[in-house]
Amino acid sequence: MSETVQESRVRAKLETQKAFLEKEEKRAVLSNLQTVHELRPARISDMSGMARLLRNAFVITLAATIGIIVTTESGLLKLGLHVKLPFEGSVFHFIVASFAVIYGGSFFLTAAWRALRRRTANAATLIAMVVFTIYIYSIGTTFFIKGQDLFIMATSVLAIVLLGYWLETMIWGRLTDPIKSFARKIPLMANLMAGRSPTVIPARSIKTGNLLLVRPGEKVPVDGVITSGSGLIDQSEITGDIHPVIKGKGQAVIGGTRNLEGTFVMKAIKVADNSTAAKITGMLEGALRSSTESQRMVDRIASYLVPIVVIVSAIAFITWYINAQGLVFAFVAAIAIAIAASPNAISLSVPVPIATGVVTAATQGLLIKTADAVGVASEIDTIIFDKVSCLTVGDPEVTDIIHVGKLTEPGFLRLAASLMKNSDQPMGRAIVNAAERLVGKGIPNPEKYHEVPNEGTIGELETRTIIVGTGRLMNACNIDIERVRDRAEALAKQGRVVIYVAVDNLIEGVLGIEDRFRSDAKDAIKKLHDLQIEVAMICADELATAKAIAAKLDIDKIYAEVVPKDRAEKIKEVKGEGLNVAVVGRRTHDDSALEQADLGIAVTDGTDIDIDSSDVVLLRNNPFDVINLITLSRMVMGKVKQNIIWGVMYNILAIPIAAGILTPIFGFQFRPEYAAFLMSASTLAVMANSLSLKKRAVKINNRPLAIAYQHQNVKTT
Repeated sequence: MSETVQESRVRAKLETQKAFLEKEEKRAVLSNLQTVHELRPARISDMSGMARLLRNAFVITLAATIGIIVTTESGLLKLGLHVKLPFEGSVFHFIVASFAVIYGGSFFLTAAWRALRRRTANAATLIAMVVFTIYIYSIGTTFFIKGQDLFIMATSVLAIVLLGYWLETMIWGRLTDPIKSFARKIPLMANLMAGRSPTVIPARSIKTGNLLLVRPGEKVPVDGVITSGSGLIDQSEITGDIHPVIKGKGQAVIGGTRNLEGTFVMKAIKVADNSTAAKITGMLEGALRSSTESQRMVDRIASYLVPIVVIVSAIAFITWYINAQGLVFAFVAAIAIAIAASPNAISLSVPVPIATGVVTAATQGLLIKTADAVGVASEIDTIIFDKVSCLTVGDPEVTDIIHVGKLTEPGFLRLAASLMKNSDQPMGRAIVNAAERLVGKGIPNPEKYHEVPNEGTIGELETRTIIVGTGRLMNACNIDIERVRDRAEALAKQGRVVIYVAVDNLIEGVLGIEDRFRSDAKDAIKKLHDLQIEVAMICADELATAKAIAAKLDIDKIYAEVVPKDRAEKIKEVKGEGLNVAVVGRRTHDDSALEQADLGIAVTDGTDIDIDSSDVVLLRNNPFDVINLITLSRMVMGKVKQNIIWGVMYNILAIPIAAGILTPIFGFQFRPEYAAFLMSASTLAVMANSLSLKKRAVKINNRPLAIAYQHQNVKTT
């Protein structure tokens, strides 16, 4: 019986969690498609809600249009009906059209008012002006002056435009759906370790510090650290990395990833809105809401185009009226111009491909934080890599031990390791590991300890003064290194990092430390060269070491002996040469350099994406992702240019055709309904062209890549 009660409670909590998740999803994406169109009713918070409103407005307006068509005299005759209307025909049409125009046209009227308050104009301005002008004109011909009412024209134009906007909104909603999916990756329930057995609780109830049990096949509920056990973690849904990784005690795990094998207990570190999945969602929403310089330029063009169209419409009206074509003909021509020349296609020429690029990149583990970053990335001609972790694996080893002092080799290595024991730097760990292999685990703690940032460590142990660090540190401490200079230079020429060890102000020995290159680093640099991009490396290593590394990887330029605090100034100097510079680095070393670069690209293991100084975050530390970013950005900006050209060409051709330039030749008038259809078709063409970016993505070794033509023979790891 107790099990039934427990199951009932779990089901109730699960339903509560599902309801919460659905509510969160509705808040997830407020796309700038709404900003472009200014269609933002206060009660609507998601694109599906907007699509429903537009659909309902379209259906009502279409029904009104059909109602007017079938109740005209010609419509009744064609249907063979003899219907007695409750009102005179024009009055009945006025009632039906009023309902449609007020309901469906309110979207555009309020959007036009928003634009007017910002002292600008957009497509909604023209649509509202056209529909309500026709409507008011028809009211005049129905009740005040003799003439032909055009209620059918007002409702049909409105119906066609609403159909186009409805389709646009549905397409946009599907485009941005992957952003909302990050919220769905978090499991609804979690196993809280409380007492002897775990208790099932809603994942949203987890608090920082809670211990959670994760079994095989289950998802990690929140970001945290494994405290016992181990698991084979599939991180592909968050970082895009298809290769599962084994994680054990002390290693970080990301909420939303899946445990394939093994069982472990983890401590919750980042929960709720502080989790990686929540931050990714917020970051991408911010990118979609941001505006690019291209978008701002297009918006200015659209705002200038609207008054120009109004003037051209007025000229066409006067011209046709003077040429004795009649009031209705002149009025219809003017209205057709206003609709056909709507800047819808131009307005969407930038945000749709940008959004497509941002979302596509996110599915590949590339988080683009601002829309402007896409345009900047497309123009990069120089990429500067931080050596550590970006080009190397980040796990250095001592490869050479040169001992010249009075101590035994194990003795001097033991003293060097004691100073580095408390260091969190990779070089320090390498020295400690080498000493433990040689003399065992009993490495003592230093009695005094002072770390010189990026240079080394000075301390005391067993009454001895010990200095471990670079040649620069030895010179600063007046340590004579002449006895080991030649051998140290030989190590540097092999690409080793040279670390000197001095005891009681005398040089005791030299350590050669090597951090293995990433297996894909050289191929990635070659591909960047194929993209006409110059590749540079920045590091704190001595010049000889940096030159050796650059020669092995075919790097074009090196900036050696540049410690992190000086890197921003070096990047500023490089930019002063007229180059468009991207810096690829880590948060701990390269914050200032990332901020100074034209494009800051931060690498992370997926557990730390709070890098304010960067423009792009790579969730996988893989140099090929830099290639994907550059290539995808170039593809996006190519689509932007195509769309802008298409939008401008459309308007150049549509205006004279709508004005009636073909009427003397073919004898027919280009009606507003045709113009509305053409306007909607042109907008959908822009969206279709932008969405074709997604089709350019291919899968290499089961990993999605943005580059369909560059990586056919490259194996990524």
